[in-house]
Amino acid sequence: MHDSRTALRQKVAASYPRGEPALMGETLFSSTYQPDPASALDVLAFVLTPVEAFANDPDELAVVAELLGAAKTEAIERWRLLATPRN
Repeated sequence: MHDSRTALRQKVAASYPRGEPALMGETLFSSTYQPDPASALDVLAFVLTPVEAFANDPDELAVVAELLGAAKTEAIERWRLLATPRN
């Protein structure tokens, strides 16, 4: 897992030229990365990501916030179920 994170960091760093500031709302990186619902780190990263990372249009923020609120709650619940030892 450590190697995959290192590879991801290198991919992100290589995809963005140094010395050029990012424009507001510019997508710096996208992938088909699928977070692991059993990983506390993945769930925490998703839950702590601000709504502005998913939408930057003021008209969309409220809708996206509502959808993300439900998705974040579900992500936490899934993690709790997967983290609970089963007999």
